[in-house]
Amino acid sequence: MGSKKNEDDLIFENTGYKCKCGCSSFFVRLDNLYCFSCYDFVHKLSEFEYSNLHYNLNIFRKMNLIECENKKSISNDTISNNTKLYHRKLKWRDCFDKQSFEIIKNVKEISCHAYNHIINKRQKRYNIDLGKMWDIIENISLENCRPFEVEFDENLEQVTKCVLRLSYDFKRDISIVFRDGVIITCWLNDKNDLHNTLDEIKYEK
Repeated sequence: MGSKKNEDDLIFENTGYKCKCGCSSFFVRLDNLYCFSCYDFVHKLSEFEYSNLHYNLNIFRKMNLIECENKKSISNDTISNNTKLYHRKLKWRDCFDKQSFEIIKNVKEISCHAYNHIINKRQKRYNIDLGKMWDIIENISLENCRPFEVEFDENLEQVTKCVLRLSYDFKRDISIVFRDGVIITCWLNDKNDLHNTLDEIKYEK
């Protein structure tokens, strides 16, 4: 289920319901869904649906959407000639873990790119529960913050991007890319997918 702000109402999409007018966007009054287009009553929320809606609403309030195309610095690509990529298996500095944690603990936003993948769920690797991902992020501590890749600005001597792989469930891990307080992208991997074909050329050695 997705949500977006429209003046005083939050508009919910991908709820699984559709109004007789064909609209699938709704706003909530009390515990009822109403069509955003024609304002007709559509569905009375069950106790489970209502609690789930509020859980997703709280997640949405915590993590605002960023329009990446309007913020060129929010990118998964290397953004400066001064930055270099490091991989934990090849070359690593002591400061990388701590600086990565500083980026992660200030995360408040998710890119539209990542959000749309999660909501559309067109590929198995993006079948991610937004609330569960947020819980995983909130449980990252300085002690367990172990990114496998960082982008490091040599002039500023600062990590500018980090990528972590964390346990999602008993079968899968989740990889999350962080930059400038924003989740740039995220995806799921089978736990037995260990990326043994590491492209060493793009990393410092």
